[in-house]
Amino acid sequence: MTDFIKAAKMASPAYANEPKAARSHAVATALEIIRARASSASTDVNLESEFKNLSKFADQIQSAMESGSK
Repeated sequence: MTDFIKAAKMASPAYANEPKAARSHAVATALEIIRARASSASTDVNLESEFKNLSKFADQIQSAMESGSK
């Protein structure tokens, strides 16, 4: 997941100063992780479960992005 967080940071270096932008990047990154997991899984991925966790994933990503900027 670290590569996804690095990519999100590079996409907008100003994310730390704009909470809405930071959240947008975190959600986009979480969606990309879900997409990657679903497309590379050898078994079926329960997308309903993945999407229920989307906000939690985005929270974790946003927290990692913010802690890495300090």
